[in-house]
Amino acid sequence: IVKLILPHTTIAYSNLRKKRQYHDNDEINALFTFIDVWYGSGVSIEVKTSGSTGTPKNLRLKKQHVKNSAQATYRYFEPWNDLPLLLALPMQYVAAKLMVVRALEYDLPLIWVPPTSLPLNQLKQQVQFAALVPNQVSNCIKHLTFSNIQNLIIGGAPVTTQLEKKLQSVSTRCFATYGMTETATHVALRPLNGSNKSDVFTFMRGITGSVNSAGCLVIHAPNLGVEALETNDIIELNGITFRWRGRKDFTINSGGLKIHPEELEKNLDGILNYPFYFWSEPDPVLGERLIMIVENEPGAINQELLLSKLRERLNDSKYLPKMIYAAEEFKYSKNKKLLREKTFDASKRID
Repeated sequence: IVKLILPHTTIAYSNLRKKRQYHDNDEINALFTFIDVWYGSGVSIEVKTSGSTGTPKNLRLKKQHVKNSAQATYRYFEPWNDLPLLLALPMQYVAAKLMVVRALEYDLPLIWVPPTSLPLNQLKQQVQFAALVPNQVSNCIKHLTFSNIQNLIIGGAPVTTQLEKKLQSVSTRCFATYGMTETATHVALRPLNGSNKSDVFTFMRGITGSVNSAGCLVIHAPNLGVEALETNDIIELNGITFRWRGRKDFTINSGGLKIHPEELEKNLDGILNYPFYFWSEPDPVLGERLIMIVENEPGAINQELLLSKLRERLNDSKYLPKMIYAAEEFKYSKNKKLLREKTFDASKRID
């Protein structure tokens, strides 16, 4: 029996079905439904991709592979104590389901909080393990309740340099994750603070990687049902570790110059006091040209001042954007991944 510590009540699994009809919260109901599915007779569970690089789609993962993923995390973070895990992510995604599976499979208590941008407001006690997306971490790090988390994995989007700097002053052990829906969450971790801080990811036990002709990571994880999964992530591989550079489908070929926008964004992190990212548009001479999209009112942007700031930080003028666009509000998926193309489509050029 696994106890789920929900707001203001403690419920053993044997009572979940009885209590379920009294909850009108969709996320709690989704949590109960998933537990029913997990203990049901089926051999697989359904999960949904994030949709950050395409249309979201449903996938099925074998329960045994999901258990193996939970076991890999359990072994990595041993020893465990009696403190609960924290569930603060939407139940439709695999990261939330894995948090529930870790609790169920290893008899660990679980605290559920609404998956908002400020999920720690209701956290009144210590938890030993949690998973959040970078946006949630950025919003919560200044709250005293952040220190209630002992171990934190951060995924769903890259951790910015600015956020990583803030994590150096917290007592929580923080890790960036690398993974995807197809691998039942993370297959590699990167310590972000503390004595083990690293700038490279290390594969979990039983998982290896190789690089294909395009320079992208190929994942080999038999225990997760993955034999040779080709990703779109360009990496630098060194044995059981790798450095992530960016996504192949985001790579810009501007007159033969290969630009990785996510790498460029990381190098320029903190240069502006509002969000920005790099993208491309067709160019009659270069094929593609580098552009920059900022989250601001078009009339509030001083283009010359912005370009001057970029020149100060960049070592090569070839990485200066050829055009700057402004979007009043960036568009994100439900699990807070930036929707780059949709945001660009809604932006306006700054002349």
